[in-house]
Amino acid sequence: MGTYVAAKGFTLTRLRARHWLAYNALVLQQMPEGFVMTGVMLVKQRVANIEQWNTVFSNPDLDAVRRQHGLVVTGTYVDADERNTTIIVVMDMHDLDTARQFAASPELASAREQAGAIGSPAGVWYGANQVQ
Repeated sequence: MGTYVAAKGFTLTRLRARHWLAYNALVLQQMPEGFVMTGVMLVKQRVANIEQWNTVFSNPDLDAVRRQHGLVVTGTYVDADERNTTIIVVMDMHDLDTARQFAASPELASAREQAGAIGSPAGVWYGANQVQ
């Protein structure tokens, strides 16, 4: 399976790229009329096992909680320098306050524990607005 280099330090398989593009188009169609993604949320997290993490992260129930907080995953990546232990998640964000609520939610805390997250994220970044 080939690999895309999405940005310096990140990799994404072609199959996963096609899956996420199709999935996100469907999710955005299901959002209420007038719903606009205004920014992004990026998370870098060390994990015990990438497959275990991905199984939990891909769970539709957790995805529903993310969407309730105005977040739509646009990509999951393996860190180029820490390929076996670190993932990076990119999400479109509707609202900064609700994204921060998700980051502090008990649902996410439980999912992180089940997924084998190691410690707190190495970083969580919020881009509130796109530069025009």
